[in-house]
Amino acid sequence: MSDVLPTQVSPQATLAALIISVVVPLLVVLLRLWGNYANHKKLLAEDYFSIVAIIYLAVEAGVCYADRVVLNDPVTTLKFIGNFIIIGGVIAILASYFARVPLVLLYLRFFGVKKWLRVSSYTFLIVYPLTLVAGVIFTAVKCNPNGKDLDAPWLGSCIHNGFIVGVWNGSFAALSDIILFILPLPIVFNLHLFFDKKLSLVVVFMTGILGITASLVTLYYRGSSLAGVSDNEIGQILGQVLEHAIAIMAGCAPTLRTVWINQVITTGLYARLQSAVTSPDSASTQKLSATKNPSGGRPGDIGSREYLELGEPRILRNGDQLAARMTGSIKVDGADTEFESFMFAKVNAESGKMEWLIERSIWGPVGGVSKQGVN
Repeated sequence: MSDVLPTQVSPQATLAALIISVVVPLLVVLLRLWGNYANHKKLLAEDYFSIVAIIYLAVEAGVCYADRVVLNDPVTTLKFIGNFIIIGGVIAILASYFARVPLVLLYLRFFGVKKWLRVSSYTFLIVYPLTLVAGVIFTAVKCNPNGKDLDAPWLGSCIHNGFIVGVWNGSFAALSDIILFILPLPIVFNLHLFFDKKLSLVVVFMTGILGITASLVTLYYRGSSLAGVSDNEIGQILGQVLEHAIAIMAGCAPTLRTVWINQVITTGLYARLQSAVTSPDSASTQKLSATKNPSGGRPGDIGSREYLELGEPRILRNGDQLAARMTGSIKVDGADTEFESFMFAKVNAESGKMEWLIERSIWGPVGGVSKQGVN
């Protein structure tokens, strides 16, 4: 059987690579679950789908290892191989689909106010699995061993058709990764944020480039096998698992940014480390450009040479309702003053524009009692 299914890497090395491909995204998903539970006091829909995705990834890795070991065993029957190829195809499409679902659900939660994004996301959730199911049906028809003459030509035909389905699925997987990569970028680029924060968001969403690369590399190996140029089975196996692992981690990237902001940099240890390597006038403060107090006071009240330090805002959303909390400190005439601001807004579901905004703020001396407020 080794002439039909060639191997180029030892089973031990294959197993080690597969274990790493499962353990690393598992740790990332655990961080995601911890962060979302800490922020929302519950798990979100995409969190549950991330758990499902990890389960299917682990099962897929096990099937791929069996493909590497069992199918190259001379005592393995042709009937078993035919059934195994069909089962492996089903597991592969489930792993591929659920690896991408959490990212789509996150888009809907973050940017669902945009109608075009909602339509695109729901279309993806429906159309993409249909393309995968079509490939599995084709494999089942060609590789079903029942009622057929099980010989070498039949096995060769089954494997060749498996390559066809692999290229079919791989093409749609690469296309889906490209779509998911560019889908949120128009919204992110149009956000009214400071450049550094906008850049950080773009970098987070650009982690999808890794998924696109993995999909294209896997597609290359599958296409080479179909064309008879190469028979690198290991490249297809590891590429397929790695593609789904990266898709899972890319879906966690935006949440990991929130974990970093809300859970890591708010700790005392991080503050001590930051103070040890930065100066008081470092990039963590922003110099105000205002030279005149809006209330008509002298310029020194909120002078151009005073510093404003902002905490990372916390934003909650429920449908078209938004709520945000922001804290920070500012020097006024040399005195340290801290403030806390709460904002509530409603967003138009169709246009995405803000309909109204209410703000409540208080401020006072650092460490003292906040006695002043504004509505």
